[in-house]
Amino acid sequence: TVESDGFRNYLINTGMHIGTHVDGVAHFMPNSGFISSVSLDTFYGEALLLDVQGAEVVTPHTWMEKLDLEGKIVLIHTGHDKKWGSSSYFDTHPVLSVEFAQWLINKGVKLVGIDTPSPDK
Repeated sequence: TVESDGFRNYLINTGMHIGTHVDGVAHFMPNSGFISSVSLDTFYGEALLLDVQGAEVVTPHTWMEKLDLEGKIVLIHTGHDKKWGSSSYFDTHPVLSVEFAQWLINKGVKLVGIDTPSPDK
């Protein structure tokens, strides 16, 4: 307490999957780099929002081809955030197809964000 110590301090411990977060490579692959080795430049910059509401599986579409995504952050809006708090939030979320993931890589995207608990099941 301020009275006895001259300051007040708090400690919060949480799991790593609370709120907005990043799954580092070490989360899935043994003997790989930790998130602390990723440059902070990776996590900010110009972003584009792709509205794919209604898709159960997100795939590339012709309307996306004209987008300049090189070096940009792509935020994928599926609308699934509306299910937050329901029992189906973690069980029935949309996913990104492998084809879409490869398309993002080929377009030179530097970061992907999505409003689901995971990009896959």
